[in-house]
Amino acid sequence: MARRTMAQRRLRAAAREDRRGVLAHLLSRSDRGVITDAERPLLRAHVEAELRDADDLRRTVNGQQKVTQRLGRQLDAAHDAIREAEQAAEQAKAECARLARDVQTMHDGINATAREAFTQRKKHRQALAAAEQLAADYAEQLRAYRAVEEQRQADLATWWTDTAAERRATHIRAFLDAQTAHLTTTTPEQQP
Repeated sequence: MARRTMAQRRLRAAAREDRRGVLAHLLSRSDRGVITDAERPLLRAHVEAELRDADDLRRTVNGQQKVTQRLGRQLDAAHDAIREAEQAAEQAKAECARLARDVQTMHDGINATAREAFTQRKKHRQALAAAEQLAADYAEQLRAYRAVEEQRQADLATWWTDTAAERRATHIRAFLDAQTAHLTTTTPEQQP
């Protein structure tokens, strides 16, 4: 996707200003009632071009607003998912800390037989390992959500810039082709 250069923007602005200057002149002549039959089609063509530009811009803005709203909803959903993952990770960390304290307390407080102590300690260590794995899983999920969010933001920025520039450039080329198709210049060599 090509981006518009400053020179292209200046050319478009100059063409638009020229068209509006001619349009203002023709309208003032029309107000005075001195517009010629030859000037009427030119007036009509310029007014229709302005109307087309306004309609195209309105359609483009509506489409971009819908996309922006949809992406906003997706962004909100992603933020909600990230918050949920962060909360779950915090809960898992708290659970890990609690289980670690329980393991230590149980280990220190066991006065039962060695077999009972070994069995209880083994259960707690398995629970601790499961909780640590759960915390690691939540952390990985959080990293994945953040990566998806960063990619979505990059895609949105690229789409927003490229789509608007491409549509406007296509429209301007078509408009200029339509406006200049009927114009011919006569040089002294071409005159009869």
